[in-house]
Amino acid sequence: MVRALTYFAGFRGDNPRAWLLQIVRNVALGKLGARAAPVSLDAVETSSGESLADTLTDGADGPETTLEREQDRRQVNELLNRLPVELRECLVLREIEDCSYKEIARIVDAPIGTVMSRLWRARQMLGDLVDKREKSP
Repeated sequence: MVRALTYFAGFRGDNPRAWLLQIVRNVALGKLGARAAPVSLDAVETSSGESLADTLTDGADGPETTLEREQDRRQVNELLNRLPVELRECLVLREIEDCSYKEIARIVDAPIGTVMSRLWRARQMLGDLVDKREKSP
């Protein structure tokens, strides 16, 4: 946010959300460098010190529902982390952040056709990984 506020006077676009997400992406890639290690929701802390994953759990749920959600969350994290970074980021921006193809193209600095191709490949790979998981004993 500090970087975005610093350069806000130079913003000359029509989509501030895509502009901000592009800054976030660039800063994150700069911090990660070439290693680009997967990050779990458990590793992200909120301002209260809780993990982001814990804040997504509804306290009114029973223990069985909480356990099912925890298992689902772990499986989704595991499957997403098995995707190549360029595919994962497009998929997360589209399916979780609900960005348009145009916004994603701007954020990842790629043509819309490339974004569409990456999304298709990410979905295919994710489906294949789910199929393999279901078939294994």
